[in-house]
Amino acid sequence: KAGDSYSKAKRDVDDLLDDLDDVLADDSPHVPSEPTPAPSQATDSTEPVVASTGKCFPVYIGGSKDEQGLTPGRACDRLRCTKCDFEVKRWENIAWSESCDYLFFRNFFPDGEKLSKNMVKTKGSCGYACQCTWKSASELTALQKSPEMRWVCSGHRKAIA
Repeated sequence: KAGDSYSKAKRDVDDLLDDLDDVLADDSPHVPSEPTPAPSQATDSTEPVVASTGKCFPVYIGGSKDEQGLTPGRACDRLRCTKCDFEVKRWENIAWSESCDYLFFRNFFPDGEKLSKNMVKTKGSCGYACQCTWKSASELTALQKSPEMRWVCSGHRKAIA
């Protein structure tokens, strides 16, 4: 089991280093081109071929009116926390109350019913959270402006013919 954890951690570090290499090689936001299937990939199967299309950089979160998906101009819907290693969840038309704290999320995440105790209905906002961090957003906001955020894009996938 310890070997599995080490392998996963090594893959995660390798992925982050690859992302950093991409960023350093190009100062503009990383927007990968659409993948095209090779002719040899054609099958009679009805299941779509799944190909990775890239990761958001910079990473944005947004309000309920903002589009979600791969950057640019969209809130990432594939966020993962590198501190607690949990997927980041999003709740629409809410903001987190001022009384939220680390132990509240540590104990109740991802149970939306228990978390609702500290959700304030706020039209146009979204509440984002993982097991260790939380943030409300009402407009597109770059996470690089919040150094305490340890959320990264875990990668977007698109089904291709």
